[in-house]
Amino acid sequence: MSGDPGAQFLAGGTSQVDLLKEHVQRPTKLVDISRLPLSGIVTAPGGGLRIGANVKNATASDHPLLSGTYPGVAEALHSGASQQIRNMASMAGNLLQRTRCPYLRDTAQACNKRDPGSGCAAVKGYNRIHAIFGQNDQGATSANTCIATHPSDLAVALAAHDAVIVLEGGDGRREIAFEDLYRLPYHRPELDSNLLQGDMIIRIDLPAFRGHSHYLKVRDRASYAYGLVTCAVALDMDRGRVVAGRIALGGVALKPWRAREAEKLLAGAEPNRQLFHEVAAKALEGSHTYAMNKYKPGLGRALVERALLEATGLERLQGKAGTVFAASVGGIAGVRGAKKAQATVSKTSSPPADRRTTMDGAPIFREVGRDIPRADGRKKVTGTATYAAEWNVQGLAYGSVVDSTIACGTILSIYTADALAAPGVIAVVTHENAPRLAAYPQQGGGFQLTGDGGLGEARQPLQDATVYYGAQSIAVVIAETSEQARYGATLVRVTYDEKVPELDMDHARRMPFPPLFAGAEKMQKGGEEVKAAIEAAPISLTREYETPVYHHNPIELLASIAVWNETDGADTLTLYDATRSVDMLRGVIAQSFGLPESNVRVVSKFIGGAFGSKAWSFHNPMLVALAARVAKRPVRIEWRRQQVFSIGGHRPALHQTVSIGADGKGRLKALQHDSQTHTSQVCGYTEFGGRMTKMMYDVPQLGFSNRLSYLNLPSPAVMRGPGFLMGGWALESALDELACELGMDPVELRLANYAETDPDTGLPFSNKHLRECYERGRKLFGWEARASRTGTKRVGNDFVGYGFSTCMHPASRVPASARATIFSDGRALVCSATHELGNGTYTIFAQIAADGLRLPVDHVQFDLGDTDFPTAPPTHGSLTTASVGPAVFEAARNAVEALKAVSARTAGSPLFGIAASAIDANNGRLSIRGQPEIGDSYAEALRRAGLPHISAGSDAAPGDETKKFAFYSFGAVFAEVRVDAQTGVVRVARLCGVYDCGRLMNPRTAHSQLMGGMIFGLGQTLMEETVFDPVSGMPVVRNLADYHVPSCGDTPEITVEVLGIPDPYISQLGAHGVGEMGCNGVPPAITNAIFNATGKRLRSLPVTPDKILGAS
Repeated sequence: MSGDPGAQFLAGGTSQVDLLKEHVQRPTKLVDISRLPLSGIVTAPGGGLRIGANVKNATASDHPLLSGTYPGVAEALHSGASQQIRNMASMAGNLLQRTRCPYLRDTAQACNKRDPGSGCAAVKGYNRIHAIFGQNDQGATSANTCIATHPSDLAVALAAHDAVIVLEGGDGRREIAFEDLYRLPYHRPELDSNLLQGDMIIRIDLPAFRGHSHYLKVRDRASYAYGLVTCAVALDMDRGRVVAGRIALGGVALKPWRAREAEKLLAGAEPNRQLFHEVAAKALEGSHTYAMNKYKPGLGRALVERALLEATGLERLQGKAGTVFAASVGGIAGVRGAKKAQATVSKTSSPPADRRTTMDGAPIFREVGRDIPRADGRKKVTGTATYAAEWNVQGLAYGSVVDSTIACGTILSIYTADALAAPGVIAVVTHENAPRLAAYPQQGGGFQLTGDGGLGEARQPLQDATVYYGAQSIAVVIAETSEQARYGATLVRVTYDEKVPELDMDHARRMPFPPLFAGAEKMQKGGEEVKAAIEAAPISLTREYETPVYHHNPIELLASIAVWNETDGADTLTLYDATRSVDMLRGVIAQSFGLPESNVRVVSKFIGGAFGSKAWSFHNPMLVALAARVAKRPVRIEWRRQQVFSIGGHRPALHQTVSIGADGKGRLKALQHDSQTHTSQVCGYTEFGGRMTKMMYDVPQLGFSNRLSYLNLPSPAVMRGPGFLMGGWALESALDELACELGMDPVELRLANYAETDPDTGLPFSNKHLRECYERGRKLFGWEARASRTGTKRVGNDFVGYGFSTCMHPASRVPASARATIFSDGRALVCSATHELGNGTYTIFAQIAADGLRLPVDHVQFDLGDTDFPTAPPTHGSLTTASVGPAVFEAARNAVEALKAVSARTAGSPLFGIAASAIDANNGRLSIRGQPEIGDSYAEALRRAGLPHISAGSDAAPGDETKKFAFYSFGAVFAEVRVDAQTGVVRVARLCGVYDCGRLMNPRTAHSQLMGGMIFGLGQTLMEETVFDPVSGMPVVRNLADYHVPSCGDTPEITVEVLGIPDPYISQLGAHGVGEMGCNGVPPAITNAIFNATGKRLRSLPVTPDKILGAS
């Protein structure tokens, strides 16, 4: 080791493997030390503790010798990462992990720690998590500048205990004080520690300790998140006084930061609040902050003071060791007997005369509405469900995509010789050699795809040298294995003519929003008359709200396999893709390659989540098809997590202004909702913030206007609840602010402005029971316990608040088709080119088909996700159930009617000569109406007719009802939050949603959708945010360690209830989709609850601890 400067040790690998995969580290060799006998924890002679370097974090954290004597160290270990990672990570590896500064992990960005001399992008870029002590800031371009922080929780606790590190190296065994393990970034910022090449930590020694120790950590989510600021204290006590105290801070420097001047104030002192307040102030003196981390000194002071108070017993512990979360606000893992969410039918509705409730003498729906398990559940949990990247294709090659390292400019040259010479590389596809493609189609799947207001990019990949946004796909390396392709991609060298990217919405090229959202929905209304009405109203207010860029981040990454063949002299293409729009993608691919649609087949049997992605970003499957054509072999590409932050679409940032005029009783007189958002230079997608505003409340004067800015950022796309989720947050927040000014109950304010008809169209609603949602929700949640004055309800250090919001979503229905086949064994298959992405499609359509076929559901199989099947719309917009469901039901009925006709004309059949209208079908049997004993089973009827099967199809579409009624789903969401005002930590204690969304096809799958949506909305409220570098335009947050989604620890007690009243006009099923209802309404319910708790109104998402601390 000592003779090879490129060699590295490998123990647990939890941090090192990531750095290897991201090509941040390229060691010449890895020496596995995981099996060395360094895994003991023993008492040292004379007291103290010896911990072997290879002891796993989980083992140490639960060891009685550690937790009993050094509780602060155990707390620090428990607060780090997740249990799974703690099971893998070694103690020494934890100490030597590298900074979590995102610029270290992005080889396209300047980072002196990774690439000495390149500069430090964090100084003028993203620096929210960066250092306030010990940084070396000589300017962003200096070769010595580094403002990173060290991520280890364990290191902070060990620093407070004056631990000793025992090393084995080329000079033998030696000991160093823990203080000397790390180095600050002066002169050699690339070095993290003072270890010599070949030095190996073999043991950690803790000195004897009989005092009090404690560790606190503030982070953006409850688990698996690095600390914004952390604090460890260790106090030697004697007769009620502090003999010596040690304070270490984490998240503030590139090493654990000892507050030595503050420690001097503790020596010989008797613990008291005033003393600890002064110690905390002294501990953070001399800090130097940046644009985004100005909150850290205040947060650090709060943590030091609380850690000392809790360590000495002057304040009780506020929850699990190592956290600042109140114990009574635990997530699912911490709530004993958390309520099971309900999905109940609580009302009935009389159907119109043309809607039957019986069929063939029996109730129409026997399987629909049953709470049955998912039909595909076993496949998913056993790993036998086949996702896009998992199809077994012979002769498969693999592709790896090369991303641009600039956000704006032109490619001058691409050097591919080294990549082509690498082992296993077959070809490199660039704009210089890629086959030429036709333009994308303007329309597809009933939607506008390109141009102003279009949902997809108007740019074909690898057709020109222009770079429009950061990490744009600019080449594909094809190789025999995925590892060879990935390595080959690192060898491609690109030179650019770089230009300054346009990143500011206020200064970029702008235009009014296109008149129609996706070519279908108006987005402009009102003008000066609305403004005049607001100004003339007795009460008026204007508020601004901001939301960031969000990314979908489904578990399954974007993936495709392309297989070209020649059939009868013509090219054919089979594409296995994680798309939720097989029919539309087939049309796009066919037009792009100049093929008849019949020569393209797209298959998508299972999708591992989407949330709006995997539909409109066309160039990822196009790249696979291009690569396979060049390689003349099937090719698979699975995009890396980092890459989906640039090619998979995202929810764009929104700046919204809501102006309201009202009277003293809360009646709205006028409302104006203005939005500004952005798209890329090659996309026209528009996030319309006023989609809920235009139809939610009874407002005499209503207006909305919009502006669109073209930036050098990746192309946006629809994301769960587009326009409704974040536009609804602005609207419902503004109404809560109005209710506060009026001293009015927020629910009563909504009731005072209840719309009986659609304000946008004037049409009556097909099925609106929102009042019942309000009343049921208030009772279910216990709304009467809400404090009328802010900041008056507390539990320990936490302020408690209640919040409320209305939510809604269109109940859309579009044309769809299906085919049903009854086989001679009495079983049936029904199919449609729809999709399964976690929404329960296989299950509910089998239930619907079973009722149409008059068969038990276990005799029916539903198949989907194939362009060989009857056409279906994209699975988005909560329209799949309402659109495909009627087609499935009608196809099933048509198959039964066809079987009746066959049986009636089959000689020898007991039904021979009987009119089909006089034949009943029930439980897989045909019989004469009124004489159930006379008839045949389906199997017998087919066998008598000599048929192996019988099929029928259906093309179902909405009719004139769309001109007579407005179709929407509605709901009421209530939230309880706990806010630690000292640290800014927000925890949601309870969420309650009551929804009016038609008849439920399956309460279990509907509950999963709604509950999952509520958790999704919580994440977008409190933690999710994508950051782009404000200088380079490159994505900074590019993985799930930095892009935070809710963990189990963040997930509160959730109650879901559905009224279950069938919509009598949407279809025979009476069903609406529920995929997006659950998330809508959650953000305003939470932020309104935060205001009720603290009196702080948060108008910028996500609501992270630093924003709470900075709010007035």
